[in-house]
Amino acid sequence: MSKYSVSYHINDDMLRQMIELDKQVYHYGDIGNFDLCKNWLSKNDEIYTALLDDGEVVGYINFMPIKKNSYDAYKAGKLKDYQITADDIETYVDNTEYYGLICSLVIGEKLRKTTASVRLYKGFVDKIHELNSRGISFKKVICECVSDDGLNNAKKLGLKLVNAAHEIYEGKLNI
Repeated sequence: MSKYSVSYHINDDMLRQMIELDKQVYHYGDIGNFDLCKNWLSKNDEIYTALLDDGEVVGYINFMPIKKNSYDAYKAGKLKDYQITADDIETYVDNTEYYGLICSLVIGEKLRKTTASVRLYKGFVDKIHELNSRGISFKKVICECVSDDGLNNAKKLGLKLVNAAHEIYEGKLNI
């Protein structure tokens, strides 16, 4: 049995830990901002999947349903994730289809290519299946790949390159 657990309910301390993880893997402009992330959570508190090891966040996925116009702007490279506001995010309503944005997929450097990565991915898949059980689905999903790991994850999810200038990948979630 895995020593890791998954949480979908994020508190302020967990959010701060996620931002610390960002500092391990992202460049300055891609590091999360606490106030912005709190603002996102105020609109939809189901956007995070956190991987925990003894209560500490060691990885996470931020997956947000966003409005069609925001999705199109992101796809065109005219909107970056740090420019997204709560107004761009949708609140889940059962039996509704959305456009999704994989904003972040982060795992601590020492835990990459371990069972921790597998457990985080499984937690994300479980969350998508839970949403699907409520009739919530995604017409298309998009992400920007800023690392080789991000690119590998996008391909694992079945996403294809749609904007080479901005490394934007898109598709249906194949999970």
